[in-house]
Amino acid sequence: MHFLALLSFLTLSSALPALLSPRELPTPSLATNTTSTCSPAIMALASGIQSNIADQNNELATVTALGNVLAQNPMDMTLYSATQASLLNFVTKGIAIRENNQKIAPPGNGAIAGLATVAMAQMTELSLTMSLAAAANGTDVGRANQVCELFLCEGKRDGG
Repeated sequence: MHFLALLSFLTLSSALPALLSPRELPTPSLATNTTSTCSPAIMALASGIQSNIADQNNELATVTALGNVLAQNPMDMTLYSATQASLLNFVTKGIAIRENNQKIAPPGNGAIAGLATVAMAQMTELSLTMSLAAAANGTDVGRANQVCELFLCEGKRDGG
């Protein structure tokens, strides 16, 4: 989970500067010593991307919590189920935010390609998160551990 969330975060973060084309960059006004703002469409997209990044931070915290639950011996299956459900909620919310961002992105905006990359990563996140629900019955906790470890290790290696 960490790797995909980190990939999504980095993709969205790198897309933020691309949101502002040179003609949309804030420019100081010599007469009033103030700064003009971006178009409302760009501001809405930037806000949406920030919301998605905040949601991804919640995903990362929840994956960490899930790893802590998995480390328990014996594992609390009720807590496991609740944590997995929370993770599923954050992943689903992130998908909805990203879909809205894609709808409001102005044509030709530099964030469009990054949002497409995020969409693919989110589909993998959703699939893996849903597969963790099967482990809540206690029959496949080892698989859940492997999924969490994979993302924790990949996130550390690829995230710097």
